[in-house]
Amino acid sequence: MCSFPSSALFLLLAAMPAVSCAAAERGTDTGPEAFIAEHYARLTGGADWEVLEEDFVPEAQIVRHDADNPGELIHTSVKEFFARMGPVIDGMQSFRIEPLGMRSLVYDRTASVTAYVQVTSVAADGAAGGFTAVDQFSLALGADGAWRITHLLYQREVDGWPPPRGMSEASFLEGESAPTRRIGFGLSVSN
Repeated sequence: MCSFPSSALFLLLAAMPAVSCAAAERGTDTGPEAFIAEHYARLTGGADWEVLEEDFVPEAQIVRHDADNPGELIHTSVKEFFARMGPVIDGMQSFRIEPLGMRSLVYDRTASVTAYVQVTSVAADGAAGGFTAVDQFSLALGADGAWRITHLLYQREVDGWPPPRGMSEASFLEGESAPTRRIGFGLSVSN
């Protein structure tokens, strides 16, 4: 362990955009943002919904804001959500969720990923639809070295309330999506 005077620690932390924690990647080659991007890529018509459920811990909840009752949250188990939405998505000509920007915060075996996404679909009758949304994932790294979703909270984008700073479609397409932040400290401070 290194010792730093208090003022040196402040300057060191202020100069660093992120502090790496090696344990955050222990046992896995896939970081949380890559895991979420892979999850989105598999969410299409004809998907194996049981395999998608395996991306979640068994007791995970999917929570969304009720569009008809602002401020109300609707909680659904993952199994219920896919049982309801799987047939709807399978009945469409096409369905896709594309991440436009992501941010993550990782600490050892836990992670939080916020994604700004574009959802596009074409119904069986050819009617096109779509919307943008902000998804907030909580993840845990299992003993097997794989990330699992413990909680998903999502909300459609609200007029007049832009997506999180730095996560707009334009900034992501220009390569400015925020990097993964890894936190953890192995420093001791002495005066």
